[in-house]
Amino acid sequence: MKTGLFADLSEEDKEIAEYGLNQGMVLIGGQVLAAIVGWLLGIPGQAVLFLALSYILRVFAGGYHATTPVRCGVISAVSILICFLCIKYITLPPVLLHGLTFAAGLFLLRFVPVDTANKKLDAKEEQAYGRTARRIVLAEMSIYLFSAVLGWETGIRCASVSLIFMAVNIAFGIANRKRRRAMNDDENTAL
Repeated sequence: MKTGLFADLSEEDKEIAEYGLNQGMVLIGGQVLAAIVGWLLGIPGQAVLFLALSYILRVFAGGYHATTPVRCGVISAVSILICFLCIKYITLPPVLLHGLTFAAGLFLLRFVPVDTANKKLDAKEEQAYGRTARRIVLAEMSIYLFSAVLGWETGIRCASVSLIFMAVNIAFGIANRKRRRAMNDDENTAL
């Protein structure tokens, strides 16, 4: 008699389910840890709002992905810490902040989604992910705009940092994809 959470699954399906469960635990743990860091920095509300905005966009927009889980964890932790520090300490003149935020939004509207070596998108997926990512970008730009009109500093800071952070992430993802393609071209030429 089989017992356990995945007892009725084939070995292949069991591996997939265990991987998914592990990834879910890593994701939840990372989000909880990031929220704790936000609380320690004295910006718990901003941390949660930023994480919600950036995570939703990240899922559909793609961008740079590290090659190992450890590297991913380190880059993610450092990136989130930098974003939190920007939210808490950086104050830009409104004209500069508006310009950077809308430039980031326009960049994202033009270039999302960006696939990776681990998750290549076919034409149908690229269209579906791109449409959803662009809607999310427009929603975040709207949140930024309404926050600016209403003078809601938390919304302004979180939406702007989310959009700018994702634009940088997408730019790195595009550069990484071009590098991969150049390496593949060099390998094919050598053959």
